[in-house]
Amino acid sequence: MDNHEMRLKFYPIRLVRDDLENIPVYELPEGYSFRFYEGEKDIDVWIDIEKSAKEFISHSEGVRNFEAYFGKNKELLGDRMIFVVAPNGKSVATASAYFEPWDDESVGWLHWVAVRREYQKKGLSRPLISKTLTTLRELGYRTAKVPTQTTSWVAARLYLDFGYRPEPQNAIESEYGYRMLNTLTSHPTLSSFEKVEFDDLFDREVCDVADALKLLHKNCGDMKVLTKYKTALVEADGAVKEYSYVYKNGKTELTEKTI
Repeated sequence: MDNHEMRLKFYPIRLVRDDLENIPVYELPEGYSFRFYEGEKDIDVWIDIEKSAKEFISHSEGVRNFEAYFGKNKELLGDRMIFVVAPNGKSVATASAYFEPWDDESVGWLHWVAVRREYQKKGLSRPLISKTLTTLRELGYRTAKVPTQTTSWVAARLYLDFGYRPEPQNAIESEYGYRMLNTLTSHPTLSSFEKVEFDDLFDREVCDVADALKLLHKNCGDMKVLTKYKTALVEADGAVKEYSYVYKNGKTELTEKTI
């Protein structure tokens, strides 16, 4: 199963670390280093990493998200947005020590953690998270939260390893999501959540629409199915194609949109 598995039923997950003491320390592999955001040239670098990690399917989607999350506070990113630099000088991973305007000022947020696909499983995620949590502490935050989702189940397991736990209100609102995560990870922090049957992890509509897209585009790349809007996007023929769809009785009818 992919570490960013869109076929899973989607539930928003919000985790909290009660303090920023005793943060686990992990060193980067030899030859890798950290750097911070250095100006607007790093916007495309950030988007490229997030897109490679399947957070976005198109550059324009990345631009929209960057502006939505960081656009009003770009001047703060020099102390908050972190990149991992590979021995060849390429920035290959990122995370941000950020905040949410609506939350308490003492609460920092671990945001937008991503590693380029070809650099995953090289021991970068744990040092990056450790560095970002330490940065939050140095910025004066006392508590840390992180937003994720069931479709990013591997990342959720990693956050739990760092001492995060379910936020109480979110544990109620997304109880089934936590049951899914317990099924997928068997993490001791989630032992109170009853596991679900394996087949019940998957969103049948998403699976069927994805299968329809694969039949239409034999060599397609990444895809995204937005059931709320009955819209699907897929990388195919060197471009991102967008479809509206009708899903009824297990059958999918696709109609291509003009982007």
